This record gives sequence, structure tokens and C-alpha cells, in this order.
Amino acid sequence: MTSDDKVDEISVVELKHSRKYLGVYVVEVFHPSFFWIHLQENKRDFEQMMDKLSDFYECNKSKFIIAKLALKKDLNCACIYGNRWHRAIIRSVQSDFKVTVFFYDYGTMETYTSEDIYYLHKQFAFLPA
Repeated sequence: MTSDDKVDEISVVELKHSRKYLGVYVVEVFHPSFFWIHLQENKRDFEQMMDKLSDFYECNKSKFIIAKLALKKDLNCACIYGNRWHRAIIRSVQSDFKVTVFFYDYGTMETYTSEDIYYLHKQFAFLPA
């Protein structure tokens, strides 16, 4: 993916107006009024996508290395968090090429060395974050 390509988002405002009840599960809590959820209806598709993402990058990561000079804000990427591959977006690149990413499926942020960040293949952009 290029920095111009985007992973679709799910609008909470649209969800609020489209249904009376919505099945969700909480995946990360930062504060009682700031937390991350997944839609119950997307759970199976999401888990399958995460399994495929991990399998894909375990076999193909060398083909998706990002050159240090190509690292930039808003670039979708893949990296390992908690021993599993995840989708993320670059939030900042420091002068020493430390890269801070936002894991949009879980709402967490982490800083990595540039060698641990890989281009996100377009096939993993289909399920909205």
C-alpha cells in the first residue's frame, strides 16, 4: 500500500443511528470513556484476516521491507505486536528512524526500529478498522 491508500474505517456515529442494539466486544480499555471495540458481526472475518496476515508475513516479510527513506507519516504498515502480526499506520518517524505506529484494530501505539516495519499488502485493507 502507498501513503495514498487507506484502510476503511467504521463510523461510530453511523452505527449509532443505524441500529437500536449492537453486539460488540471490548478489546482495549484506556479509560472508562475511551476504549476500543470490535463488532461481533465481524469477529470471524477479523480473526480470519489476522490469521492470514500472520501466515502471509511469516513467509513473505522480506518482500515488504520499507527503506528508511520511504518511511513517512500515514503509511499503512504491518509489524509484530505481542508475538503476532498486526495492521498499523505510521504516526511519526524520528530522525534516528524510530517509528511510532498506531494499531488501528486495537487502538494501541508502539515505537519500533525501522527494520521492524513492513509495507501492508493491499489484501489486508479490505476489513474496515
